[in-house]
Amino acid sequence: MKTNLSSNCPTRIALFAAFIGAVEASAGVSLISHNRTLDASAEAIAGSVVDGPHAESLAAPGFGVFNEAIEPFALAISISGNALVASAQGVAKQNSSLGLTAFTAQGVASVSLTLLPPSSVLSGEASAESFFEVFFSIDEPMQFSLSGSVDTQAITTGGAGDPALDNEVALVRTDDNTLIYSSGANDGNLLGSGPLAPGNYRLWAQAEVSATQVSSPLFLRTVSGISEFDFQMLVSGIPETSTYVSALGLMGLVAMAGFRCARR
Repeated sequence: MKTNLSSNCPTRIALFAAFIGAVEASAGVSLISHNRTLDASAEAIAGSVVDGPHAESLAAPGFGVFNEAIEPFALAISISGNALVASAQGVAKQNSSLGLTAFTAQGVASVSLTLLPPSSVLSGEASAESFFEVFFSIDEPMQFSLSGSVDTQAITTGGAGDPALDNEVALVRTDDNTLIYSSGANDGNLLGSGPLAPGNYRLWAQAEVSATQVSSPLFLRTVSGISEFDFQMLVSGIPETSTYVSALGLMGLVAMAGFRCARR
């Protein structure tokens, strides 16, 4: 037998909405400003042939998802007797989002240099940086949890020097410059949690790498380096007792409304 819902059933929907609103109101942050940028450059020299420097920069225009990459490339070829080739590239990428209860960011900075064949008149230079920064405030006690990883890698051949690699993820309470959390090392897992007092905060992350190399008269040389961060930070409220009582009351009213709808 088909059952028709009474006109009182919209009350059930309204109560559900009120309940959800009460729960959501217990958590969230106010976004103040952000700075999410990519920078990279590359230059290559083969004898008298110079390509670059080529530099690119990109910034997130608003608070929405920032998913971009820049990849400047330099190539210098000199053909005087033996062909001489020098190449350099810097790459910066970021995929980040800013929410009311969560911040996520993946940033990568990498460089690569190639100098061949063995010669004494080749050189290359490249750099890259992926930077994430957001300022936010909270007006009631909350909790944060942060997880993810930071990593650096370098590979060189022909006696080339290592690239300079660095990264960091940190959370600071800007009202008194208190460091709440820091990755503390260039490689490893990120894991942090704890209370956040009402106030203003800065969450930031940076991955950067740079390399400068001259050629060897005996060996071809290559340099590659990568620095990256990948993390998520969640912010949750700490509901007061009155909030729980109100929520329980709303749940009871929702149950009653559902019963009345079913009876009719």
